[in-house]
Amino acid sequence: MRTRTPLIFAIIIILTVVSVMVAFVSIPAATALVLGLAIAVIVFFKPFYGLILYILLVYFTPQSFFPYLQKLRIMLLLAGLILLVFFTHKVFNRKSVSFISTRHGLLMLILLILVPLSIISNGQLVEAWDGFYSFLTVFLLFFIVANLTEDFDQFRKVCWTIVFCIVALAANGLIMAFRGYDLVGNTPTQDGRISWMRFSHFGDPNDFALAINAAFPFVLINMFEKNVGLIKKLILLIIACFFVTAIYYTNSRGGFIALLVMLALFAYKKWGLLKGSFIGIVFLALAMVIAPNRMADVSPYGSSASGRVYAWIAGLVMLKARPVFGVGYGNFTLHHGLAAHSAFIQCMAELGLVGYFVWLASIYSSYTGLRDVGRNAPAIQVKYARIIQLSLTGVLVSAIFLSQAYSPVLYIALALSALSIRFAEPQVVQRRGLTPRDIMLVVGLMGASVILYKILAIVYA
Repeated sequence: MRTRTPLIFAIIIILTVVSVMVAFVSIPAATALVLGLAIAVIVFFKPFYGLILYILLVYFTPQSFFPYLQKLRIMLLLAGLILLVFFTHKVFNRKSVSFISTRHGLLMLILLILVPLSIISNGQLVEAWDGFYSFLTVFLLFFIVANLTEDFDQFRKVCWTIVFCIVALAANGLIMAFRGYDLVGNTPTQDGRISWMRFSHFGDPNDFALAINAAFPFVLINMFEKNVGLIKKLILLIIACFFVTAIYYTNSRGGFIALLVMLALFAYKKWGLLKGSFIGIVFLALAMVIAPNRMADVSPYGSSASGRVYAWIAGLVMLKARPVFGVGYGNFTLHHGLAAHSAFIQCMAELGLVGYFVWLASIYSSYTGLRDVGRNAPAIQVKYARIIQLSLTGVLVSAIFLSQAYSPVLYIALALSALSIRFAEPQVVQRRGLTPRDIMLVVGLMGASVILYKILAIVYA
């Protein structure tokens, strides 16, 4: 460490001098430069700290506080910088790294290729670059989480960093709900629903509820663990109440339904069918009492629900017209005018059957891999596999009603799944390629989902 100290001081001095010089030209550029180079130094000496910092930036979205950072594509630039320094660190220490060392990594790389290809297949050469850059941010997020986490202890720290982020955002949302404005001056929507920063990943109340649901299982499952002390359980109970209350004030019907599904699955896994069903009924009764007022409008014939159904019909029409590569990444609204209101419809319509297969294969591989971890791995790894599986379920149930096929929350869940599977080796080994049985099951899921949406469209159109 002593040999590194002069180097660190030299880097700090250089950063200061360069930043002052750039500041004379552009304050935003100087800000981005300081932030980027500081992260580069952190990542080089301690890659894991760079990962934690990047996760904090993903959730707290500095570009929402400083709009000029949006034009700089700050998160994409930072992700690229982190990976460049990360690879330099690996070369410096003579360690190897591969994009496709795992099944998840291979599928994500294929999906990254299919995104611009889906746009090019529709004759939009210029737009293909924008689509590629848009999805590249999500891809790099996945890769950073999946590769800068080096052991199971770091994996747990990543999980709880995410929980910390959601606790902070949920607390800020509750301040908004009770005070009328949050800590940074944001106010609820016109109908009183809370969210995070308007230009963030969670600026929509439904997306905010999805993010909270993804973190909820970490609190829920640990709260009922026997080896967790009373004080920790009380803290977890308080956090759980924060989460549930925040979801209530998002007034998100999809978010509330996802919460009920997670509670029902948890009760079944924890106490079995009979006892779990009884506890589930109690949960359901309480839920009906405290349900958001928009839950009373859950009807396939209401204006909101009918809009969703028509969007699903439009998505199926797009899939029929362009079955191979779809209408192109990000082009759903170009053909329909409104959002898809379903991640599944969005993906199959925009990426076609090829992209939809790869997308579903990533989700399928997460569930089957986590299932195998739960059967064969040590107890602590089994617990986290159960947590991530329930978290992924909450995300996907919410995504049934939301256009979140490319949500950062989903790809963080997939990255955590890949890490859980990787750290369970040699007890669990997931082949990099899909087996014939895997392919048949994924194709079956594709067919089932298409048929389900067709039935819903026929019944409620």
